[in-house]
Amino acid sequence: MTTTLFDFLINFNPEAYEIALQIEDEITTSPASIKTYATTFLECIVDDMLLKSGNKNINPYANFTPKVKKL
Repeated sequence: MTTTLFDFLINFNPEAYEIALQIEDEITTSPASIKTYATTFLECIVDDMLLKSGNKNINPYANFTPKVKKL
């Protein structure tokens, strides 16, 4: 098994881990595509943190900024 920079996410947030692997895989071949993956990655982490902190009751249509402020 190959180790990656993001192995610490495997048990913490498997969905974020999969996105991180995509980022790691494409960073050198398609750097522009990373913007999309990075946004999805951050949203995934913030949503997970909201859920685990008991603050998931924010409007699901809220932009990213209010979610971060809620944390």
